[in-house]
Amino acid sequence: MEMVPGKGVLESDGKWRLHGGVFTFVTTVGGPASKTSEPLVLRLSMPMDAVDIASITGDQWQCDEVEDGLACRNANVVEAGGTWPALTVGVRQNGYAQDTFDVVVSGAGEGSAGVPVFLDSSV
Repeated sequence: MEMVPGKGVLESDGKWRLHGGVFTFVTTVGGPASKTSEPLVLRLSMPMDAVDIASITGDQWQCDEVEDGLACRNANVVEAGGTWPALTVGVRQNGYAQDTFDVVVSGAGEGSAGVPVFLDSSV
């Protein structure tokens, strides 16, 4: 599993630094050891008091906003060693936070990843 910074994210020393506006990141999850039709469940937590979800894109991803982030599901059939489609999330910063973005995967896949973030709202 991997979280990759996208538009608007400055990466330094393993931390993501954000300064206003909309930024994106991509989450990818490697496939299982054997073919599966079991859905992949992904839980993304982030400081929702400092960000708003601006966009969610990815083939077959269905996501719902929850109190601490997003709960997503992908029902694609994945071959052994394949990968699920990438999930791209666009987030609009609306406040200051020094926290983490964390992803936990269950169901057809297992794993977790996280990255420290610094959301700077100064002008």
